[in-house]
Amino acid sequence: MPRIRDRVRGAGAHTPSFSSTSPAPASPRSWTGAQRRDRRLSAAKHTPLTLSSPSPNLLSSLRSDTVASPASSSAPLRRTLASLPRIIPSPPILRPRRTLPPTAAAPPTLVAAPMPSLAHVTPSTGVFAGDVWSSLTANDIATSVLTADAARLLLPREELALQLTPASHLVQKAHGSSDLAVARASSQVLWASVKKKTREKYAGHILAFLKWCDELGVPCYFRFPTASNILLLYLRKDMRVLRASTIDQRTHALAWWHKVQRMPWSLERKEQKAFQRAIQIESLPPLEKRRPVRLHDLVVINRASTGDDRAHIAVAAAALFAFFAMCRPGEFTVRSAAKPHEDRPRWTSLLEQPSVSPEGPTSLILALPSEKVRGKAGFDRIVSQQRHLADLCPVAAVRRHMAINAPRPDEPPESIGSFSYVGASGARCELTEGFFSRTVNAWLLAAGREAITGHCFRIGGATLFFAANKPLDEIRTRGGWQSDTYLTYIRDNYVRQAATFGDLPPDGLFYG
Repeated sequence: MPRIRDRVRGAGAHTPSFSSTSPAPASPRSWTGAQRRDRRLSAAKHTPLTLSSPSPNLLSSLRSDTVASPASSSAPLRRTLASLPRIIPSPPILRPRRTLPPTAAAPPTLVAAPMPSLAHVTPSTGVFAGDVWSSLTANDIATSVLTADAARLLLPREELALQLTPASHLVQKAHGSSDLAVARASSQVLWASVKKKTREKYAGHILAFLKWCDELGVPCYFRFPTASNILLLYLRKDMRVLRASTIDQRTHALAWWHKVQRMPWSLERKEQKAFQRAIQIESLPPLEKRRPVRLHDLVVINRASTGDDRAHIAVAAAALFAFFAMCRPGEFTVRSAAKPHEDRPRWTSLLEQPSVSPEGPTSLILALPSEKVRGKAGFDRIVSQQRHLADLCPVAAVRRHMAINAPRPDEPPESIGSFSYVGASGARCELTEGFFSRTVNAWLLAAGREAITGHCFRIGGATLFFAANKPLDEIRTRGGWQSDTYLTYIRDNYVRQAATFGDLPPDGLFYG
């Protein structure tokens, strides 16, 4: 049965123009004692500060921050949601907004950037939710251009949340300095709390939010940090034609920007819970669960790689390893063969371990230098010899791969990927995610089997070990799960449940 895709195009639910929208003020009655105290502590108005050593940059060449709402996109949207509660508008401010160029552009890798001087840094006073949006005006000193067109020019994409800094007075409050080099150095440790792939995904959601703001005329100074009324109107967009997971990703991306920039998140806990319940009720039902890779799939994969094609031998070995190690294929593949990432496992990461007993099975370890949850601590993926399934043994498949695709004299083993191979031209090729997925699915479809995705190997391995009556704790440990999430990977659990809870002996049950 084909999966239902998110129906985004042609959605009729949108939001009206926000060209004169102001953030909803927080009610004093709803403030907690801490919020009242924060308001008293920060009652004094901030004084405009001048950024140290400003240099002309991208801001001076980009278009004005005041974004006009296109009539073609906003007019029908206003009519569609005319019944929405009206947002209290603020008088339009016609004064041109001043922008202040940031410091010199950061180098491509911010980790290597020299630490700026801290001679003029003061202790951070913190940024409190009750004072943020009431202090924002069109006359604020901007430190970045908060439009979609400007954000697209910020490279690399993964640093988008780090470079889209808020108004100067908020930077001063959050970091104790209005120097953007100091602020970004302070925010960098929070920015690095998620891996590169997640940072790039979040950057895409941030761009989508800025594009929505451009289309509906949200004033630039009200975009980041985002007030609760604007935030809810954006997150509810297309709610009925998207799935809960997609809306959750949008929310996490915007919340991550606020965390990186040390800005308060406007949604209170009660509002967040209510919004999550609304998502579950209003959004599309979740997709059907991804199917597990079965042993029949591995038979097809193994038969397709019996020739002399070195690439196919590497793919088959990687597939068998991913299945029995319950790992993600993305852990040992690369996105780009031309620019492989540095933290990929290398040829020297494959280590064979002899059995502790003469008759025991041999095992093979792939030492990951970096892992999704554990970061730089890495993790060891382990497969064991399967002598009762000799044709599908992952240890034998990896041995064959390492013999046929072995490094040549001019190829240091520590510089090539663990499942790299010698291509048809004789050149060494890194195993990419795309080539791995396309090759495996081509074999399966040719054999009349359903196509799979990368996580299907992890699901299939967990399901197989569960069906083989392996303890759940062992499956969790072997698969590297740190919570009960692993239970969602196990399929066919009803079979075990039927065997466990069926055919109850009646003796002693008829009482009471």
